[in-house]
Amino acid sequence: MKGLAKKTTAVTLSVAVIGTSFLTAGCNLKDKKELKELTGEYMDLILKGKFDKTSDLYTEEDNDISNLTLDPFNEQVFTAAMKNASYEVKDVEISGKDEAEVTVELLYADPQEVYDEDMEIDEFLEELEDSEELTDHEFTFTLVNDDEWLFDAESAGDLAEFITSLDDDLVFKGLNEVSALALVQNYYELIGEGKVAEAFDLVVFEGYEQEDISATLTGLGITEDNSTFTEFMTVYAERTSNTFEVIDVDDDCITVEVTSVSPDTDELNDYINSEDVMVRVYAEVLYALFFSGSNDMTLGPAIEPILQVMIDHIDEIEGTVENTRTVEVMEDEDGELYILMDEDSGNPIETVEGYSNFEVSDEDTVAYGSAALELLLEEGRITREDYDTYSSFFIYGN
Repeated sequence: MKGLAKKTTAVTLSVAVIGTSFLTAGCNLKDKKELKELTGEYMDLILKGKFDKTSDLYTEEDNDISNLTLDPFNEQVFTAAMKNASYEVKDVEISGKDEAEVTVELLYADPQEVYDEDMEIDEFLEELEDSEELTDHEFTFTLVNDDEWLFDAESAGDLAEFITSLDDDLVFKGLNEVSALALVQNYYELIGEGKVAEAFDLVVFEGYEQEDISATLTGLGITEDNSTFTEFMTVYAERTSNTFEVIDVDDDCITVEVTSVSPDTDELNDYINSEDVMVRVYAEVLYALFFSGSNDMTLGPAIEPILQVMIDHIDEIEGTVENTRTVEVMEDEDGELYILMDEDSGNPIETVEGYSNFEVSDEDTVAYGSAALELLLEEGRITREDYDTYSSFFIYGN
């Protein structure tokens, strides 16, 4: 009897194990089918360029794919590259009950395989759209199960990068919309990195000589060597969004409209106009004017305290300012493109010069100037004789 009982127990356990295995396998098959269908729905939206419609398929609506916005040329390239595209779900691997990885093979027309530097843009896009030579690219997506299977928002970056890089290194000769947009975008990127001199090399300023521009930048300390200025431009650019749109195309000129939404730095005026900052500004101005012993006066050190204040407090700014300006892109005799800027373009020279313009009362000028001389004396940058010579000006204010 004991032997029979043991056999019965063993059989029962075996049946339970087998049953559990079948149940698990059945669940996996069901999940795999669901994952394939979900991935198919997702890829259909991607190939149609309906990135915003994927938000419901992600664990978080805020992700790199659902928020993806392409510039006009990138969108044209993407659309042409995906005209004859197809995909296949190659593999589905489920880890436990709440995570899976799905591998998808995408067949698409690779822009780099079609591109030739002698092509016109329209010719390139037409050949890309008609291309029958397709390139394969594999993506692996992570999905998680929280009551339902959804794409992990953190895994959206690879596909987004693939899409936005489709038009990388596609450069077309002559004056055209793509090159014009690329030039203007490059200008703003350089400005945002603090590489103002390099950015200005792309520009012809109407009414200014290039030598005057270089002298103005140097005089204001606006150089890549000025780490404070570079840091300010970087943190400012990180909090600024720019949109670019071609609004007019002529044979010899393409007009680009640039809309910028940036922090309202006027909110920091109380910090900038504080006594500590203004005394330091006055100290550097007075030193540059009277004590530096250099004919090449620079006001860079006078601007730095203001920039540092904005760096330190920029995250406190709540408001934004929207500015829209137009710039014209033209072609010189050598076939090189340049940006033409005038007063209506929001000439950046005037903006840069604005850093050193202050509206201060006579009373404050006397107070700040006197304190600035004392600061320079304390720091050993001027002598007692220097101090006595110039302090009378601020005592009597004349």
